[in-house]
Order: sequence, then C-alpha cells, then structure tokens
Amino acid sequence: VDTSQRDPKKARVSYHVELGRQYRYGKIEFDSSFYRLDSLLDMEPFRQGIRPGNPYNLEILSSARTGLARALQDQGYFYFAPEFILLNADTTVGDHLMDLTVGRQRDLPKEVLTRYRIDDIDVQISHLRDSANSPQDSVVFGNLKILSTGDYLRPEVLDKAILLEKGALYSYQSYQQTLSRLNNMGIFTSVRISYGISPEDSLLSLVDVRIDLVVADNVSLELE
Repeated sequence: VDTSQRDPKKARVSYHVELGRQYRYGKIEFDSSFYRLDSLLDMEPFRQGIRPGNPYNLEILSSARTGLARALQDQGYFYFAPEFILLNADTTVGDHLMDLTVGRQRDLPKEVLTRYRIDDIDVQISHLRDSANSPQDSVVFGNLKILSTGDYLRPEVLDKAILLEKGALYSYQSYQQTLSRLNNMGIFTSVRISYGISPEDSLLSLVDVRIDLVVADNVSLELE
C-alpha cells in the first residue's frame, strides 16, 4: 500500500497474483440422452470451441452451451433452454486435465422434449395515435392474417420480411431473422413477436404466432 505524499488520506494499492497451472480439456463426450433427444443434431459447432487440449474458459463454454440450445430450438424444441444442458467436468484425471461430459437434465417436462410447429400467424399493425376503438381491417395473405387500423403496408412486403411459415418447425433463427428484417425496415417504433400454444391442438405441439407492429409517426424518404 503506497500512501500519497500529497494527501495522506489517499493511497494506491497494488496486488500481485501468482496463478496456478491452467486446466485443459481432456476427453469430451456427449451423453446418450442427447442423441435420444435428436439424433440429427449437429454437434460440430460446439466441438469447434471446445476441443481436447484447449484451455478451460468459462465464457467460451457458456457460449457453446447456449449455441447448442439454440440448435435444438432450430429443430422445433421451443421450450429448450441452455440451463437444461448439464456440463459435468471431471478434474480427477490428473495432470491438470479436465474430462467434460455434456448431457441434459433428467425428468424434463414433456413440453421441453416436444417439437413444435407453427400454426396461425397473426400480424397486428397499429399507429401510436390509434385508440382502443379504432376500426380495423382484416386481410389474409398467404399464411398471414393481417389486422390493421389503416393502409400502412402492402401485405406482400410483410410476407417477404416474415420468415416464419405455417406448418414449419419452430426455429429460433427464423424468429431472430424476422425480428431483424422488420426492425430494419425503419418504419416501426416497436416490433414484438410472441407465441402461444394453439388451443386447437390437443397434443400441445403447435404454436400460434402474434406479431405486433407499431408504425412510426413520421416516415420520410428521399429519392435522387
């Protein structure tokens, strides 16, 4: 602790830390429960960041686990979350090696292990100045049912921007790309995509999609 000569009430504290040897990954295995969940799941993106001989890094490991959960969501597992993936590290092998086993939690709820498909897709377009009693027009275009309080956007423009399709497996990637495309159009102050279990599906394997779009007050365009 070095006290300041100008002000004895101030001091600079210096720390010296000696780190032990770094742990590195030894064997990396996937529990059979993963393959029973989805035998077609591509594990390679996970293995690219977590390889035998690589140093242990919590941030990289957490990111790889999240990526693995997203890959499952792209296969229709709507409710699957990263925390359902278990990472069991065995440091007893010696020589500062860590064997890693990747599995999933046991006794997960049925809905987590269910693959969901998209059912109805409803798009609600409104304006900030709209009231609860503003009249709405309804248009069906392809797989979209569009409710709007005015003529703000052509249905074919929305159809190209929305990558979610009726009958297709739920995909987190399609959700993110749809969100990005709608935001990048630059005419909405708010874009919100929500999901609900279809009431017409007794097997709980269909989800309805609702897309709420709020149009900006002023939209300008310059052409040259």
